[in-house]
Amino acid sequence: MSLRVKAGMPCPECGLIIKSIAYKKVGENVYVYAYHGYVDVDPVTKRKKPRVCFLGPRDHYKYVTKKHRFALEGLVALDREVRYLENLVEHELERIIPFINKPLAERLLNALVKIARKLIEENKIDKEYAEEKIKELIK
Repeated sequence: MSLRVKAGMPCPECGLIIKSIAYKKVGENVYVYAYHGYVDVDPVTKRKKPRVCFLGPRDHYKYVTKKHRFALEGLVALDREVRYLENLVEHELERIIPFINKPLAERLLNALVKIARKLIEENKIDKEYAEEKIKELIK
């Protein structure tokens, strides 16, 4: 189950607090919108306009997902990037390894180090845990 946006949270699109979530059905698809209340004023009519952000499909992008081997989601799923990484490792790594040269492998490792460093800085994981995982890596 993924982390989903809900009322009271900051909007992943604009950062404003979400007052409510709206769903709109278009054909077979259901799209999600974040409603922020009346925050804009129409310059012509001087009436307040609702501020609404499009967050993407309720589930995943069906057409784009057909081209990949895992579901690509909209801003509704707050942990989508983590699942993308997990899916890449689980399902795509063996397929792409033959195409990875040394410079690309170094870029990939540097990106993973940046992720680990940021998680340590933000106290999301303990430094000792990270060191233990690095020791597993170099065994």
